This record gives sequence, structure tokens and C-alpha cells, in this order.
Amino acid sequence: STPGKEIREKPAVVEGREKVRQEDRSGVELGVEDLPLPSGGEVPEGQGLLEVMAGQRDEVLVDHREVGRGPEVQLVLAPGVHELCVRRKGEEQPLTVMVRAGRRTKVDMRGPWRR
Repeated sequence: STPGKEIREKPAVVEGREKVRQEDRSGVELGVEDLPLPSGGEVPEGQGLLEVMAGQRDEVLVDHREVGRGPEVQLVLAPGVHELCVRRKGEEQPLTVMVRAGRRTKVDMRGPWRR
């Protein structure tokens, strides 16, 4: 995991979907949601979907590999913990996320970054 970015999950079920309130060690709430897979999507059984919302020119990296640019990146992944990083104008915002099999993990990294 990323130093200083240990996560704590606080589930809050809302109308059949679970908003996972993830906080970093300093208590800053992160925009992470655990949702059903979208209808018509092609996600193999036993895999999960990571959906990242980022700024138009932001680079999105998962497990230290660039996987795309904002404003939206979708990636099918094995379930488990993954290292997400968004690069914006030379700065990086790392985040550890949990991807669940048969679910969509939606992460919103568009807003202003807090330090």
C-alpha cells in the first residue's frame, strides 16, 4: 500500500447500492462508490470494473501502469486491492482502492485535491 494512504471503509447502503466512504489516514473522505455493474457491460465472471473520473488531461495509472486519460477511464480488473494514481500538471494523487468481483468501483478524482 501507499505510505500515508492507509484506507478505512465505512459502508453506507443507499437504495441497493453501497457508497463506500473511504478516508485516508488524515480523515479526508474520498469519492469512492461500490455499485452494480452497468447493464450491457462486458465484464468477465469473477472480475470487477474500475471506473475513474478525472480531469480532461489527467493521466490515470493503475498498479503503476498508465491506463488512460480523463475525463473517464474504465478498466476490468481482478478483485482485490489496487493502487490508483492520477497525475495532474506534474503532481500525483495516489489512492488505494478495493475492486470487488461482479461490482463496479467508481472513483471521482475530478475535484480539487486536498493536501
